[in-house]
Amino acid sequence: MAKTIGNGAATNSFTEIGLYSNCVLMIGSNPENGHPIAAMHIQRALDRGAKLIVIDPILTEMAQKADVHIQLPPEHNIPIINAMLHYIIANDLCDNDFIAKYTTGFDYVQETVKGYSPESVSKMTGVPQALIEKAAHLYATIKPAALTHGMGVTHFNHGVGNVYDVSNLFLCTGNIGELGSGDYPLRGQQNVQGACDMAVLPNIFPNLKPVTDTEARAFFEKMWECKLDDKIGVHKTQVPDAIMSGEVKVFYTIGENPVISEPNTNHFLKGLAHLDFYVVQDIFLTETALKADVVLPAVCGPEKDGCYANAERRVQRNHKAVDAVGNVKQDWQIICEIAKRLGAKGFDYKNPEEIWEEVRQADPARYGGMSYDRLEKEHGLHWPCPTLVHPGTPSMYMDKKFYTPDQKARFAPVVFVDDKSKIPAAQKALAEKLNLPEGYPHMAGSVDEKTDSTYPIELLTTRKVYQYTVGTMTRKSPALECGADLHGPAAEINPATAAEYDVEEGDFVAIESRYGSIAIKVEVTEVVPKNVMQMAFHYWEGHSNELTSNGVDPISLTPTYKAAVKMKKITSEEYFATLMEKREKFYSQKIIYFDAHHH
Repeated sequence: MAKTIGNGAATNSFTEIGLYSNCVLMIGSNPENGHPIAAMHIQRALDRGAKLIVIDPILTEMAQKADVHIQLPPEHNIPIINAMLHYIIANDLCDNDFIAKYTTGFDYVQETVKGYSPESVSKMTGVPQALIEKAAHLYATIKPAALTHGMGVTHFNHGVGNVYDVSNLFLCTGNIGELGSGDYPLRGQQNVQGACDMAVLPNIFPNLKPVTDTEARAFFEKMWECKLDDKIGVHKTQVPDAIMSGEVKVFYTIGENPVISEPNTNHFLKGLAHLDFYVVQDIFLTETALKADVVLPAVCGPEKDGCYANAERRVQRNHKAVDAVGNVKQDWQIICEIAKRLGAKGFDYKNPEEIWEEVRQADPARYGGMSYDRLEKEHGLHWPCPTLVHPGTPSMYMDKKFYTPDQKARFAPVVFVDDKSKIPAAQKALAEKLNLPEGYPHMAGSVDEKTDSTYPIELLTTRKVYQYTVGTMTRKSPALECGADLHGPAAEINPATAAEYDVEEGDFVAIESRYGSIAIKVEVTEVVPKNVMQMAFHYWEGHSNELTSNGVDPISLTPTYKAAVKMKKITSEEYFATLMEKREKFYSQKIIYFDAHHH
């Protein structure tokens, strides 16, 4: 959305959904499992009588409540959204006044979606034409309409293109800049928004300016009293290859467990095996920390002071509730101690508030008005909040001025092709056909790894409401491990798939992809379509990321977290033998990996 409306954050506050939204369109998100706070506000809207449209390959809890559920094949968001745009345009349901006054590039999208009639997309995807048309009609005519999307939009080789198309939908219908409208990217973890805002990305400064920008560098060189280079750093998904090429020799992981969370686990472990030095800073001796040369013990949330920024851009104070036990420090203290030992200047902070005051100086447009005192008294503030008298901005773009150079939102054309090898040619052809200006946003996408006779099942990764991301904290809870989530890891498959492979609920199976293999038990369920497998990524015992590929979006470098897999039934003895191998792999200091390149 940074390319279309100037910023990728949520446009409105979650509370508006429950209060004002009369229609909610959910694409590739399952908030009842992954974002319960958003789900609560959506449910409040439904209780008020709002319409619900769900676009998802899985029959999620929300899909079961929906007025329309478009159960599309995995990785086919582009044709479905383009078909909705086709219907909206063909039936004169666009907000033409909004388009004319506040946007550019509508003609590009109008021309592009001519090849995506609901009828033709129905034939491509198997989704009934009537459902596509009903979804488009509801979203375009019942206002205000909110749109939410999750990792089922961004985890693709065309995740950026999916977001372009999501933007096309809300811009075409004028569903932005009003209470209860807009777009809500549902973040995967707490403070993802805050981490991005603080430039925990290799290409931006803490005011979102690119490191390649001369003026931005000059600003921070003056503030930090040091020389900064203009090189974009290494993105996390590039780290294993950068290690093996010799570009990266030292790796420092803070508050993350990438041995479980990164795609293609074996490839990641191979990278770790080639490191000169690995440092992990965490609150537990995680599967990743076990592989480190040095582990720095940190403190958990209730033991630290500071701020968080949530998915609706609301910055809130975090107060230390209990004293830490043992010889541990807060994350900022550890980082400052290391920086000083490396000879860096300016790391003599006495407390988190001093760091926050620097944040306010670094990005006054967003944080200038957010003092600790105001954050306390007002129970948090939404950025942008540039001055101490500014009320904060729960709802952005209410004045219809977007964060783009000309303050207008941009439509971005997107197409779908049947093979990823055709993506570069399709993007070039699209730009030439539309005579797009140099650098104008557009994209082509496809299924990243097609199923075939050897690997006939498409794996989708997901999460459960009982566990939080990779389970570093929640799997320490007996109430969850031995209670709510007693069921544990499972490969969810459709009854038709189970019958084809002669497996039943609770049977053990071996799952193999081009990148690794695991053993896991089966859960037979109607929520998953035939020849699709759904698996949560919380568990080392049945670790879905041992199966996922290195596929990424070429612009954002976001992983796809998908793969084509094959399955066979195994005995309980074979399962437990594999489990013992995995225990050594993940709970020893040895770095053990399957090298797919040599098999």
